[in-house]
Amino acid sequence: MDANVYVRNLLDIPYQLEVLSIIGFGYKDQERKPFDEDHLQWEKIHLGTFKLPEENKEV
Repeated sequence: MDANVYVRNLLDIPYQLEVLSIIGFGYKDQERKPFDEDHLQWEKIHLGTFKLPEENKEV
């Protein structure tokens, strides 16, 4: 199975969107200065499975 297809199925990513990167998290190899979270583009970050913005709105 292609890695793109595997990740798309695992995270319920719609076929219209393309998987550009996967970021792995683990133990630090070295200590670094924390990144300023105010500069993160949170609208591009999805935790868990993919959900469209309108799916996240509460009714």
